[in-house]
Amino acid sequence: MINQSKKYLISACTIFALFGGCKKAEKVPETTIPKTETSGAVATVTTTAFTNITTNSAMSGGVITGKGGSPVTDQGVCWSTSPKPTIDSKKAGVVSINGSGVFVSQLGGLTASTKYYVRAFAVNKAGVAYGNEMELTTANIAGATFGFSPMYIVGSTVAAADIEVLTDGGDAITERGIVYASATGPTVSNNKVKHNNAGLGKFRLSLKYLTPKTTYYARAYAINSKGVSYSSEVTFKTIAKGNVIYTINKSSNPTSEEIDVYARIKIAADSAC
Repeated sequence: MINQSKKYLISACTIFALFGGCKKAEKVPETTIPKTETSGAVATVTTTAFTNITTNSAMSGGVITGKGGSPVTDQGVCWSTSPKPTIDSKKAGVVSINGSGVFVSQLGGLTASTKYYVRAFAVNKAGVAYGNEMELTTANIAGATFGFSPMYIVGSTVAAADIEVLTDGGDAITERGIVYASATGPTVSNNKVKHNNAGLGKFRLSLKYLTPKTTYYARAYAINSKGVSYSSEVTFKTIAKGNVIYTINKSSNPTSEEIDVYARIKIAADSAC
């Protein structure tokens, strides 16, 4: 009887082990390791020397000597009146670039007679790389230069001249004209005739109410932020006033140059009548 009880107990344990103890194994979730994306190194760039320095602009650029870990997406120069400029300061892109990594940039909107700090820059996926810092001092504003021919009309009370402002000295010409006096070295404090337009270029002006048989000294003038610039001095003498009778024999089909000459002669002759 005891042996039979042990037999039943062993059978029960066996059944429990087969059915109750054989629990289905749970699936262990896979561990996902986040992927980190490396951007590599920044580019390497050097700043090139300045050319074409004016009062308000200059040319510079750089050489990309290494692209780093990814392609260069932007390059140029940046500048400031303080050291170590960044692309958050003033910056300019490229005017030209070649396959060897050399690029040219133009700095604009500068102030005359001012020191700037300039660096080339190159951008790739890793960030912004800067070249060596260089100092740029813009040019000083100079005086204007002129082309002033001898007076093309001289009468008894009138005279006229053709004038050209050739250069502006690096700053806009705000006024131009001619000054004259009966003493040498006339200035804008003496008699002056102001032209209606400013800037560069040719213009023509007439002097009126002159005194007959008088020697005058005339100079062209132009004004920019530097001040007043004068041309070399031109001397002329008005003719005597009297009763003059004249006839101009015009060609049947005059050219524009001939018409201009006729007008000059007429003005001079009329002023002497």
